[in-house]
Amino acid sequence: MIDPDHDASPPRPRLTLVSGGQTGADRAALDFALAAGIRCGGWCPAGRAAEDGPIAARYPLAEGAGGYAERTALNVRDADATVIMGSGAALSGGTALTAQLAEEAGKPWLRLSREADGAGGAARRLAAFVETHRPARLNVAGPRASNDGGAYRFACAVLAGGLLGLRQVWERLSPSPSPGDDVFEDLCARHCEPPRRYHGPLHLAECFAQWAQNGADPDLGWALWFHDAIYDPQRGDNEAASAALAEAALAATLPQTAAIAALIRATDHRSTPDPALAEKAALLCEIDLAILGAEPERYREYAAQIRAEYAHVPEPAFREGRAQILRAFAARLPIFRRLKSAERLNARAAENLRWELECLGGEPR
Repeated sequence: MIDPDHDASPPRPRLTLVSGGQTGADRAALDFALAAGIRCGGWCPAGRAAEDGPIAARYPLAEGAGGYAERTALNVRDADATVIMGSGAALSGGTALTAQLAEEAGKPWLRLSREADGAGGAARRLAAFVETHRPARLNVAGPRASNDGGAYRFACAVLAGGLLGLRQVWERLSPSPSPGDDVFEDLCARHCEPPRRYHGPLHLAECFAQWAQNGADPDLGWALWFHDAIYDPQRGDNEAASAALAEAALAATLPQTAAIAALIRATDHRSTPDPALAEKAALLCEIDLAILGAEPERYREYAAQIRAEYAHVPEPAFREGRAQILRAFAARLPIFRRLKSAERLNARAAENLRWELECLGGEPR
């Protein structure tokens, strides 16, 4: 239960995710970690080989001297525990080798199957496994995309659901009939896809921590799930596109889908919602912006994550554009009027905005 007298912040797992960088489950682990602010690393084959070409430099992997088998052995060796996830009842190829090497090393390992466990069961089993073994380094393995087309989405859903508690939120919200695991997997995978660094699964978990502390309204919960479902720093219609995605995914199960879509559109912080939704939309926007009032260490991490998402923008242009946005936020202080921790959030937001503007070379006006 969240204490209203303390910050609404979800626990972040204190571990490093290890992976070999191959397509499928391996790549999902790295994308999830980078989008959730979790440490990651591991060994990859010589030449950073993967079936889709050389593994991108954004993945912090050490290059071995050999091929896939050597990489597998090194990652099992350097990890405290291993999780293998994907479809199918039997392990084969590299996943079978991973299990064999973990057994021989006497290290705990866990097999998670899309068919046997489903995304929900797999997330719960992963959470219990991590709680039991407390690995400092968790090796994530599974079939490559050409052998299991659903491995990436499944692994993203299991990691986000099990390590950040997002599956519990999903099950708390899901009506009967539920939108289903396909929607859950799709949303988790979308929140892990590059170039996300801030607008990923940790931001979603942080939003849900605020949501739980501030009434846990179901419409707001569904709006949060979808509000950043489509995110591309180089397009200007992310909120409208995310709302359209929500309408397509939820219309068959939720009669209030139109209201949810309208709330999502309001998170562009420019749209004016229907008066009947105005108060909900205002609360939703405050939840979305609560990072501005985060503890200084978390805010500094957030600022770096935003810069990473806009890596395509030259430094002078980024500084100018970012400072303009921050000055607009500073002019709105107090930003938070409805959240239970509004006073504390506003005080910290003022300090955080001042700090970042100074770093960018621009004072509040």
